Amino acid sequence: MLLCLINAILFAQTADDQLINPVESQTTENPSSLRLYPNPSTGSFTVEYKSAKSGKVHLKVVDMGGKQVFTAKEAVIQGTNTYHLNLNKLASGIYILEVIHHHKEINRTKFVIQKS
Repeated sequence: MLLCLINAILFAQTADDQLINPVESQTTENPSSLRLYPNPSTGSFTVEYKSAKSGKVHLKVVDMGGKQVFTAKEAVIQGTNTYHLNLNKLASGIYILEVIHHHKEINRTKFVIQKS
């Protein structure tokens, strides 16, 4: 039942039978982009972050109750950056990944950990 509810929340079927994922990255400023896949997953994710500037990013995962469950600081270069997240110890559920660059640019995306 929970899996059906999660899928209903994250995905919508259009009249053309094209699958749309309404959970896209949101950003306060838009010189960068964020992509997380596969979604859903059992806990192993790839994050692609395109940045307009080099520096450091803070990767933060929070649960739907707002509790921080994962954090990491990583180097970022101008262009595409790829990070691998091992979140296998987290329970099944919906989470939010925040990528914070230069303490002001915040990119967010929702994702699902789905265990059998």
